[in-house]
Amino acid sequence: MVLVVAVLLVLIAIAGIGREPNTPLEQRAERGTTQRDATLIAATLLGAGLGLFGDRWLRHRGGVHCQVERFDIAPHGGAAGAAPLRVDQSIQVHFFNEKEVDTGLSELTVVFVLESGEEVLLEPATRGYRTSTSPRGVINLPSKTWASVNIEGYFIGSSAKLLAQEEPKAVDAKATFPGGAPYYKRCLELS
Repeated sequence: MVLVVAVLLVLIAIAGIGREPNTPLEQRAERGTTQRDATLIAATLLGAGLGLFGDRWLRHRGGVHCQVERFDIAPHGGAAGAAPLRVDQSIQVHFFNEKEVDTGLSELTVVFVLESGEEVLLEPATRGYRTSTSPRGVINLPSKTWASVNIEGYFIGSSAKLLAQEEPKAVDAKATFPGGAPYYKRCLELS
């Protein structure tokens, strides 16, 4: 875009040379032709630039939506009334890409928002983190299509205690688009 503006400025400068009021009629007619040519070239370059960038913008607009079909929490171990030693977590997440172009997400993370406001993350750093996609934690999202991923992991310690004691009030999805742009979306809100 900067190149288009620079070319336009050069063409306008060339077309404006020799604008003295006492120039002969032949030079004025020639200058008019030069100005028309410069205007035509400028309009063509501007149209081409807008067409390329406008088309790209139109194809990439839209969002990626998510839904949660099910999630299972399975506590293991611990004495009666005590915190569990381990909590296994699995969740099925569906994504819909409404863009005109294919995209993808990496570093898939599920955020369980608890009633207390605390969050527990099922992310690549979680113990036993697995996804039904390959490579792990990455999902390809074709244009105008639903794609699903199953994410599993287990928690020990304070995260396990939180999940065993509180029901999530919301489930969010967090990831990264190609190129590094962040993705964060609420997938499920429980009442």
